Amino acid sequence: MESEETVMRDKALKAWRFLYKRGFIEGFGHISARLPGRDQFLIARHALGPRAEAEDLVRMDLEGRKLAGRGDPPGEFPIHVEIYKVRPDVCSIIHYHGLYATAFTTSEHTLRPIHALGSIFGSKIPIHADPRLVRTPERGQA
Repeated sequence: MESEETVMRDKALKAWRFLYKRGFIEGFGHISARLPGRDQFLIARHALGPRAEAEDLVRMDLEGRKLAGRGDPPGEFPIHVEIYKVRPDVCSIIHYHGLYATAFTTSEHTLRPIHALGSIFGSKIPIHADPRLVRTPERGQA
């Protein structure tokens, strides 16, 4: 029988390949998955390409320490650490720098939903005011 970690690695790799193949990640995003029953998660290593393998998912703890895996975690891993700390209901996170999303978030104009699915945001789409990379626990908490 496969371990829970092996199953989570397989699922995270499948999601990574799906997103990469469709141009959502393009090497600069990252995906993570919480390991059930542990204060640990798997995260796609820095600069992971389309030929990802199980060891390319780095295992980390909620203190931001690398525990296993090939390569370095992405520089913005504090986003994942801080969300997992305060949201035990969150089991996976995808962070990417999509072309259109990045273009709109750097605009001085307020974004407004233009489709019924956007109604979950209310009258405007929330934007984090600080565009700098999230490389520290403090920035991850913000």
